Amino acid sequence: MQSQDDSWFSEDAEVLARLREIEGVSLSAAAPQISGYEELVELGRGGQGIVFSAVQTATRRRVAVKVLHIPAEESARARARFEREIELAARLSHPGIVRVYAGGVTDDGRLFYIMDLVDGESLDAHMERVQPDRRAEAAVELGRKIALAIHHAHQRGVIHRDLKPSNIRVDQAGDPCVLDFGLARPIDEGEQGDSAVTQSAPHFLGSLAFASPEQARGRSVDLDTRTDLYSLGVIIYWAVTSAYPYPVDGSLTATLRHIEESAPTPLRRESQFAGRDLERVVMRCLEKDPDERYATAGELAEDLSRIIDGEPVIAGAVGSWKKTRRQIARYRATLSAAFLAIVLLSGIVVGATLLLARARTAEAEARAESQRATTVSEFLKRSLAAANPSELGRTGTLRDFVASAEAELLAETDIAPAERASLHEVIGTTYRALGDYESALGHARNAVDLTGSENPGTRAWLEYRNDEVGYLIDLSKFDEATVIADDLLTKSQASLGPDDPVTLEAQGHVAFLVSEAGQFDRAIALHEQIYEARLRTLGPDHRNTLTSLHNMAVEHGLAGRPERGLELYRESVERGTAASGPEHPDTIGSRSGLAVALHNVGRHSDAQREFDSLLPLAVRVLGDDHAMTNTIRNNYAFLLQDQGRISEARDLMREVYDSCLRTLGPTHASTINAGMAIAVTTYFLGETDEAIELLRESYLATALAFGPHNYRTFDAGRNLARALTQTDRNEEALDVALGLVREARQPGDPGGVVLLAAIRFVAEIHSALGDEAEMLIALRDAERVAASTGDLDARAEILEQLGGITRDPAEAREALAEALRLLTDLSAPAAALDRVRAKLSSLTTDTP
Repeated sequence: MQSQDDSWFSEDAEVLARLREIEGVSLSAAAPQISGYEELVELGRGGQGIVFSAVQTATRRRVAVKVLHIPAEESARARARFEREIELAARLSHPGIVRVYAGGVTDDGRLFYIMDLVDGESLDAHMERVQPDRRAEAAVELGRKIALAIHHAHQRGVIHRDLKPSNIRVDQAGDPCVLDFGLARPIDEGEQGDSAVTQSAPHFLGSLAFASPEQARGRSVDLDTRTDLYSLGVIIYWAVTSAYPYPVDGSLTATLRHIEESAPTPLRRESQFAGRDLERVVMRCLEKDPDERYATAGELAEDLSRIIDGEPVIAGAVGSWKKTRRQIARYRATLSAAFLAIVLLSGIVVGATLLLARARTAEAEARAESQRATTVSEFLKRSLAAANPSELGRTGTLRDFVASAEAELLAETDIAPAERASLHEVIGTTYRALGDYESALGHARNAVDLTGSENPGTRAWLEYRNDEVGYLIDLSKFDEATVIADDLLTKSQASLGPDDPVTLEAQGHVAFLVSEAGQFDRAIALHEQIYEARLRTLGPDHRNTLTSLHNMAVEHGLAGRPERGLELYRESVERGTAASGPEHPDTIGSRSGLAVALHNVGRHSDAQREFDSLLPLAVRVLGDDHAMTNTIRNNYAFLLQDQGRISEARDLMREVYDSCLRTLGPTHASTINAGMAIAVTTYFLGETDEAIELLRESYLATALAFGPHNYRTFDAGRNLARALTQTDRNEEALDVALGLVREARQPGDPGGVVLLAAIRFVAEIHSALGDEAEMLIALRDAERVAASTGDLDARAEILEQLGGITRDPAEAREALAEALRLLTDLSAPAAALDRVRAKLSSLTTDTP
């Protein structure tokens, strides 16, 4: 058993006493002399300063004064941090945040600032007086008000980073007020900025019991507004239960491990008075992955308001749905084709036009290109002649037609390799528009092979290779795509130059892939280079230039800089409107992005006005079934959903579904995605049984359309299983998860990617069920699969997890040692290496 002396957890006063002993800081008990203020009475002490009440002599108003412990000249770092606290707090003006008036230096040389005196008590003292059966109700109302205050701070570019009950006071009216911005940081300032006021090495910032996993890892560069949301989740959990989501009273190493890895104890297991909706809200805040938490504190406040009003909350959404939204936002280079096919013939005409345009790029290639275009034209005529009702039947679909064209190509033996490659490109592009990325990838690779066999490294070969990378991205095969994309960019730059359109397309793929890996700043830099090149070579109003502007807007949003993203979207709309007019499809697409950006920064009313005018315009200009029209409907539905207008959102999603069903059929990816959206909104409405049946239908449709080894099938099954767990149908959820594993074990899973994901999901379900033995069995199985497939990153993660769970010390040491070796070989970040070393060290120390 852990001794009390080994516990890191203690009251602030005890921590301060230790700091005095360690640092030898002498703190005067006497009140300082501050010109213009009198009757100073000490209210409390913290790690950085002392807070006094005082009377302002000019107004006789009672205020609060915070005074730095030590003279300013004795610690430049402490002074910088204190001055930053004043500067950041002064940005804020909200009834839920203490207001800062002025600052200065006391007569004995210590920094101070003046703020409102909140006449009340700390949140922890307040909650101690609330009866157990009223704590949940009180926590919801207080949490809503705190979330609104923090949302105000975030909107003004400030992250608090030290939210805890002792930093929140509740006044006589029962309203909370957030204090102490001593660890606050501007949103746009990273770890470098922290080093100016703390220390340069990776370090922990915040109060550990209420810290997020990213804070526990000690890298402040990873912190953003969602860190505060995690702390708010812990505060609400504590306010309801008087307990923490996981143990925080052991050794420092053990506590950090719990914060980073341990699943929170379900709220309702700790409090019989907590409802299911409140549990969903809190558990959403406590997601280990920041991407799975609420996007903003405003969204959290809205869900807490729904609980107060007796309405269904948004937090019960299946986790991967937000990921789907992000992915949709990022398939932007060909927005219309990314969502659904308009007409198969359009793809063929575009492909043929590109071939003819290519024929005019160089006189030396004119004759060959002309022959290629003639061959393509004749082939298309024959394919179109074959695609008639008597051949395909009255119910023939677009997919039937492209399959007929594909068969025609395979039957032709007299087509030269270059022309055959061009036709594979056209058919591949069309398959992509139909959502059949596997078939598209096959045709792109045929084109690459045909061209490379005679002219490796030529422009045509590089173009087809670009297609291949694009289809791999469509299939979420990011590792494979990355290897090809990096090599392709190097070859394109060497062969065609840095500003060539083919090179810039390859660079765009690299930018997408590094963004997918979470390297948003690098992605932004790459997109900025592309933008500057297109600006030089194509001009400011060219479609591709404006597409690059759009891409930068998307990446800034993903990087946690939504306001900058909004600026770029506005510029894109203004320039697109000036260049092409307000009704051009590209302008409509830019306005759609702007509406989404307004939604993302919390300007729901402005976003709604944009959608209200944009959707009728899209229907009139583009048509009811056009891809962009449905994209706008889809994004508008998300806004309505976040506003709590769930029924209206579901109606819009049904329009999208019906349109996809009419134009694409029941097994198209867009149709299936739209059906999944209806299931999610149905779940939000509290119609859980119907929602689960819809999710089950979506899962079966996905499996039928894409097969058991496609990642979409796994995602659909996981969505169903998670919905079942959220309705306490855990055994059914486990059956679905085990079914995913059984299907994935069948031949046909290239690389074992889906099998590995499915086994890890089974481990997750066992963890939720509290079945540690079965969880360990699943993790060991997952580790074997990761080793056999060569997925070193996944294997390292699994070994680290296994080492932290198994009760066998020898197995734990072996797993952690191997994880450390793999991470070292993979050149993992220092924080990851330090984390595993700490676990190994702790294990060695704790083992008798």
